[in-house]
Amino acid sequence: VRKKYPYARTKTPVFNFVCVGEQRFDSEPTMNPFGNDSIWAEVERQDGWVCFWGAGFHANTFIHYIEELCDIGYRYHKKFPGVVLDGENRIKVDFLYRVRPLVSGAVDYDWDRLEIDLERRGLLFKEKSGLGSVLFYRIKGVRKYWEERIRDDELFFLTPESRASVMMLYEKYGRPLQNEAMEQSNDGVQG
Repeated sequence: VRKKYPYARTKTPVFNFVCVGEQRFDSEPTMNPFGNDSIWAEVERQDGWVCFWGAGFHANTFIHYIEELCDIGYRYHKKFPGVVLDGENRIKVDFLYRVRPLVSGAVDYDWDRLEIDLERRGLLFKEKSGLGSVLFYRIKGVRKYWEERIRDDELFFLTPESRASVMMLYEKYGRPLQNEAMEQSNDGVQG
């Protein structure tokens, strides 16, 4: 798809999309790939769906959009300055998104539990396709549900072990985690 429709690819350096069909999205780079001006926000405004065909639920980057909306504390913003090359054009960007601490087990998502939970609530659908399955959900329904869960329990997405790691990081560095404190520690970061 990327090679067949290169003109339809968004220019956000990480987490970009190829938009096929009649509906078009703004292709200019956004500062935050999960913020209010991101493609995720636009797909939600257009009442879109997410489909996993050939990928498992664990490939679900929509989770980062929810984390951004809820301003979670276990990931922190980091700036990545760079240049987007678009043919002869060079677009300078200061890309910003939440990274996780480079601490083993600090931000591990409980993908199996999250998938089962959405299925049981009638928000995630599965259809057989060849030897596998296609998973899909409507963004608005999952966003509303996950946002409610995160507001009740900020660590809702995480495994029990990861929750414990995050709580130790909060004790050591405060909540929310901050770029300055984490980058100056020996812990570092991980995308």
